[in-house]
Amino acid sequence: MGISDSMRSDLTSIIPIEQVFQKHVVDGASYFFKERLKKLDWEYELRYEIAKSLDISINDVIIVGSAKLGFSLKTEEFNEFDFQFSISGNPRH
Repeated sequence: MGISDSMRSDLTSIIPIEQVFQKHVVDGASYFFKERLKKLDWEYELRYEIAKSLDISINDVIIVGSAKLGFSLKTEEFNEFDFQFSISGNPRH
């Protein structure tokens, strides 16, 4: 996984960083639902159910991190906590 061509282009353009953040992190579709599951509607449904359960606006439910962007900024080895969430079930060594 890596940075999308669209995000790379925006990061190297003259677009203000706040606009890049809004476009790719806040408003953009999540990598996990769009690219991995190929079920973009599930993202909306998840956000809707969380918002309903918490009695808040769906606009206040934001998916962040590697599920949103499709890559992680973490470059170290998996620690004991991360191990349980790795796709392969094996830590990266």
